[in-house]
Amino acid sequence: MKQSYLLLFMAVFCGLANAQTGNTGIGTSTPGSRLTVNGSFGAAYTTITATTYTAGENDFYIVWNGSAAGAINLPASTSGPDRVGRLYFLKNTSVLYSLTIDADGIELIDNSQALIVHPGETALLVKTSVNSATGVTWEVVQIAKTQSPYYLAVAGGSQNFADGSNTQSDFTALEYSTNGGADFNLGTSVWSCPQTGTYRIYVEGQGSPTVPGNQSHAGFSILKNGAALTTQYFFVSSGPFSSGAVTHIVNLAAGDQITVNVIMCLGCGTGMNSTRRRLEITRL
Repeated sequence: MKQSYLLLFMAVFCGLANAQTGNTGIGTSTPGSRLTVNGSFGAAYTTITATTYTAGENDFYIVWNGSAAGAINLPASTSGPDRVGRLYFLKNTSVLYSLTIDADGIELIDNSQALIVHPGETALLVKTSVNSATGVTWEVVQIAKTQSPYYLAVAGGSQNFADGSNTQSDFTALEYSTNGGADFNLGTSVWSCPQTGTYRIYVEGQGSPTVPGNQSHAGFSILKNGAALTTQYFFVSSGPFSSGAVTHIVNLAAGDQITVNVIMCLGCGTGMNSTRRRLEITRL
């Protein structure tokens, strides 16, 4: 603190800082605010990969890129200097992992003890005027995503799925895409994730039994790089058609591939004639 006062005194003495009606200016002789800076502003930039980290007195912008779920602990309001108005920018640049911002003890960030910052998100926090071991000691100013909006919808027409089969679903028509749809291969029905992030994958469709009068069940299965993430079964009745859907939220890395399989009942005596299937992918 003494060094800060000394530097400010030297700046004023040397003509770098100018005082006017109680205001201080750097690079200007007519400061209109308590502190006016006519030029750029620089602050600490810290990159960490540790699973846990405690934000320090000299931290300002903290970039976290961990290889497992991590946590950043905020300093206790009852220790150290008065931090009222202090700003912390915290960015999660990891591929798949969430970052928890933890208030000390039972202190609160708004009305919660912790804040989750997902991959690709940046949070700005400000220290409140509460300097006790309880209460709202930090507030969230903003949570922002660095990723642009993304949405994809593709459709498939008639396709038969045999009794007991586990067959990849065809999607042959691009309905809509925010980036032109180049990441979906209409020939192979494979979607390649264009950017690391969290995505909602939704599949729906309808069909009828290939053997009239028979009944079966079918499952929509979402696969990531060939491994099933989730499967939802629905009843295929002997009526005109039956329908089903499945939704899954997953963290994906750029280049991960998503496909959809239809799994039919084995021994039900009938397959399914699917007349419509639709795949929607949204980045959250």
